Amino acid sequence: MAQPNPHAGVVRSKRQLYSGVITIATIAMVLGLFMVALAQPTISPPTVSAAALTVDLDQCANQTTPCSWQNGDLNGNNSSYAEGLVVPFRLAIEGLTAGSHTIHINYDFTSGGHEAYDFLATYNATEVVDLCASGGGGVSSLCPSLPAPNVQAFPSDPFVVPGTLGSLSVAGAEAFSGVSRDLTLYGGTITSITGPVHAGNTNGNSTGDFTVTFTSTGSAVLLAWGGHLAQSAYWINSDGSPDGAGQVSGAPWHMRTQNLDDSGNKNQDRSIQPSALQAPTPTPTNTPTDTRIHQPIRRRIHQPIRRPTHQPIRQLTRRRTHQPIRRPTHQLTRRRTHQPIRRPTHQPIRRRTHQPIRRPTRQRRSYSRDAPPDSGSSRSISTRGSASRRIRPWRVCSTYRIRSGSTT
Repeated sequence: MAQPNPHAGVVRSKRQLYSGVITIATIAMVLGLFMVALAQPTISPPTVSAAALTVDLDQCANQTTPCSWQNGDLNGNNSSYAEGLVVPFRLAIEGLTAGSHTIHINYDFTSGGHEAYDFLATYNATEVVDLCASGGGGVSSLCPSLPAPNVQAFPSDPFVVPGTLGSLSVAGAEAFSGVSRDLTLYGGTITSITGPVHAGNTNGNSTGDFTVTFTSTGSAVLLAWGGHLAQSAYWINSDGSPDGAGQVSGAPWHMRTQNLDDSGNKNQDRSIQPSALQAPTPTPTNTPTDTRIHQPIRRRIHQPIRRPTHQPIRQLTRRRTHQPIRRPTHQLTRRRTHQPIRRPTHQPIRRRTHQPIRRPTRQRRSYSRDAPPDSGSSRSISTRGSASRRIRPWRVCSTYRIRSGSTT
């Protein structure tokens, strides 16, 4: 009977161990080659176009001239806006394929129940703007020599805001402001602008949204527009309280670009703090507050003091003193003195003296030649034997006539 070899199991175990090591080494070599093969394409330049697509939205702070581009928010440290002004925005898109594209421009219409950006306007409507200035997230590759722009107006917004005095509309605010409302595109052509579409409760936070369709001629485009700060001179609540952007407090309001080519990425958001906007009172040229205070003060103080004091004293003194004294004295004196004296004195004296003395004497004392002499009223004179003749008393000193016709 053969004896078992005590070293046989050891030999078998060694052989199995050697074969296992060779197998593991082979597998490791194969895996290494495979990993090298997988890692080889990552060393080559990237070919995925989505990695090259960039979108940057900047807004302009107006404490400098021209305004300075910011990629963060606007606040009291870099801006001093007022109601009725327009905040400029620029959007630089790089890595596009030539052709048609769409993007959404979304803005906060109300913030905390007050109108914020009530409509979109031209980027340089109220500020001095350099679209190729440094700052912000980046300058467009189209700068510094921008091509000819393509401009198209934003559609008018007929939206009526509930709870406003007289049912105010956004179209009325557009006309009230008088600013232009254009979207400007460099590096392509604007195909259409639709909207705005309003969403949310205007008593809280609500938005407006425009959809812009454009055609790019190359890989880069630059868009520019502005956000109009709502004016309390126009937006008034039904209770008479102001409702413009200057009334917003606490949280900021925003401007956004979203859904480039209907994708959920590449969205941008820029905010403006209430501290970047001055209250309506310190800005007399841009708000109605100083107009309402200024006019009543000048009118109420100036007009009542001058009119009742100056005019009534002069008019009453001149009329009551001058007219009553001259008229009754002059007219009564001349009429009553002149006419009564001349008429009764002149006519009665001449008529009564002349007529009674001369006429009755001649008629009563005339005598005829043949009448006999009267011894009582005349005397007889005889001459040369002729008969005596009566001599008339009133002719004694004249030549006497004798009845016979002789004279002495």
